[in-house]
Amino acid sequence: MTQPWRALTLVVLTVAALPALADGGKSYTIDVVPDLETSRGVFDRFTAVDLNNRGVVVGDARGSVIELEDQNALFFYRNGRVTELDTAGFRVRPLALNNKGIVVGRTRVLDDIPRLLRVSRGRKALLLDAGLSDAELRQLRFWGLGPNGEVLASVGPLGEMRAHIYRSRQSRWEPIDTGAAEFDAAQTFAEAINRRGDLLIVTAHENFDSETVFILLADGSIQTVATPSGGVFHVHQLSDSRIVVGSSSHDELTSRAFYWDPVGGGRTIHPEGYLDSFASSINRDGTTLVAATRDPDFDLYLYFYYHPAEGLTQLWTREEFRRLARRAGCRKPKRASTGGVFMNQEREILAGLECTGGSGSFHFSRETGFTLMRDVFVDAGFKSRVAFGYGINDRGQILVRYYDDARDRFVVALLTPAD
Repeated sequence: MTQPWRALTLVVLTVAALPALADGGKSYTIDVVPDLETSRGVFDRFTAVDLNNRGVVVGDARGSVIELEDQNALFFYRNGRVTELDTAGFRVRPLALNNKGIVVGRTRVLDDIPRLLRVSRGRKALLLDAGLSDAELRQLRFWGLGPNGEVLASVGPLGEMRAHIYRSRQSRWEPIDTGAAEFDAAQTFAEAINRRGDLLIVTAHENFDSETVFILLADGSIQTVATPSGGVFHVHQLSDSRIVVGSSSHDELTSRAFYWDPVGGGRTIHPEGYLDSFASSINRDGTTLVAATRDPDFDLYLYFYYHPAEGLTQLWTREEFRRLARRAGCRKPKRASTGGVFMNQEREILAGLECTGGSGSFHFSRETGFTLMRDVFVDAGFKSRVAFGYGINDRGQILVRYYDDARDRFVVALLTPAD
């Protein structure tokens, strides 16, 4: 059954006073992922992909010798040891890792049809193709990996895509459609799944002139998520307590961050006096990360925490962010990169710098302020020009890929808080 909820309300939010930032940054121990030795040879060039809450790292490894240039290895790193996952001979590009150590990747087999593949340590890889035709597999688009190994995807041509899910107990792809009126749309997308098994569904109507957001509960019932103007885009997140955050169109150019929960309904969480805003992530206690700008050119977005009990809290000022950007070599800072902003349960943030003339990632917390990832390596005696963060877990560990000047190549490392 469909459960109605009251319409979304507009709340004009003032921003809490900004506490003084701490100086000195955060200290870490650095564990460099060692070369992967296999029967095929040594793989020594790594690309980091994901990090889970157990400190497990997964990524792609390649060799620097000619004999290995057309090969790769799916590596799994934990507690100082790097091993190769058994991909059954398939060349796999890893996409995601969950807290159970399950990895989903993409591969191509002899018929050149792209397929998703699921693998974990100690188990052989499983091709995820049951339930779909060859034509449907060619139109399969990966959306996400769930906490219990569920894989979300869309199937179909642009304009006719339908949400699908692959669960271990069914061992096949199945369309997500209960037959309810909410699924009567041109396209459906499963954007997230929580630990309860609830699914966040977005449906797009013809010509994308409107969208509907709802939660398909594990018991099959539906909770409609009220959003302003009916147009929803950018990032959507679903928490275990069924909180939904995202952004809704305000006019042709700007958006407004929104926050919805089953008790309080929906609200716009837009900082007063700002032009554009969006919500990019949420943690388990309901804290949401909001980015907003006053700039008509949509430059220099600032970030805020939002929590219903606390309102909006600004994290840094324009000048503080500019000083950080100058340290990283940026001439024209724009924002913390919208494609790579992570927040953990302790409200620590890992983000990339989006700017002209420089690059890299930084860590931020209210206790320690800004820490450039590059500076962590330089202070430890490494010769490195740049370091990119790929994830932060709830233990505060950070997955980094940095350029090692001494070896003239990128290297993957796991940073663990020293305190």
